[in-house]
This record gives sequence, structure tokens and C-alpha cells, in this order.
Amino acid sequence: MASQRPGRIEVGWLLAGVGAILLLISLFLDWFEPGFTGWTVFEALDLVLAAASLAVLAVAARSFGFGSVGEMTGTAAAALAFVVVISQLIDHPPAAIGADPEVGAWLGLGGAFLMFLGALMSRTGVSLAVVLDGSQQRGPVAGRTDTGGAGPPPTAGSTSAGASEGTAPLPPERSR
Repeated sequence: MASQRPGRIEVGWLLAGVGAILLLISLFLDWFEPGFTGWTVFEALDLVLAAASLAVLAVAARSFGFGSVGEMTGTAAAALAFVVVISQLIDHPPAAIGADPEVGAWLGLGGAFLMFLGALMSRTGVSLAVVLDGSQQRGPVAGRTDTGGAGPPPTAGSTSAGASEGTAPLPPERSR
């Protein structure tokens, strides 16, 4: 498991966290007509989906210094939520047999997919990260005084001592 630095947000787990929030919200919306919410139509799977969402949120919260759930647990929870939502859309729960899916079901599917995709991104090494502090910045920054021991930047009139690596020094000018 990779160590998590404060101020660094892994985009995979951030995406999974957004999906977890969408899945939790979807449980309060109508999943099947007429008026069956996720909480009323599922027998026990509503609790499984809520617990999976909370587990993924706990992993995503590590970026902000909270939570202690491991990545493997979050990945398993995301996969479980995705499989449960897909299975309930293919084979409707007993209370909703013959009913059409509503907006909550599609939001739940989208949330579960984002959870699974974000967890996979983090587990497979897809490395997108947002750095919140300036310690990882590259390149010149206005007003920055430390040069990392490289000395002052070269000027237009500098000679071979100021030439960058990989370039030939300028020949001295001849006077006629």
C-alpha cells in the first residue's frame, strides 16, 4: 500500500468517493416505479450498498488525513457495490418484478461504476494526483528565491559558463 502524504489527493480514490456519494444519494430516490426507493425495494442489499459506499468514502478520506480503511477493502467494497447494482437491474428485487427502473437506479449504477473505476485506477497504478501544496511544483515560480543550488538563471549575454547542458557554447565574437 502506497504511503499517503497530506495535501496529495489520488484522483482514483477521489473519483471513487464521488461515486460513493452518488450511490448513497440514489438510495433515497426512486429505483423502480411506482415510488420504490432503494431503501424500500431491497431486502438487505440496501445496507450492503450503504456499507460499501461508506467503506469507499473512508478510503477516499485518507487523502484528507481521515480514515484508516485499507485500499484492498475499498476496492472489494466498490466491486461488490457494482455487482449488486448490476444484478438488481438485470434481475429486479421481488417487490419490483415487472417495474421499470427509475432515476435512482441509473444514478446508483453510475455511482457504483465510478466507485469501481476509481478503485481500479488506484489499484492498477494509474497515477493521476492533485497536489494541494506548492512543495512539488516544477519550473520557475515568480518570487521564488531558492534555486536549488543551480545558481542564477542564464541571461542573454552569458557565455559558455551559463550555457545549458547539451548545447554548444557560443563562439567568442571577433573584432575587425
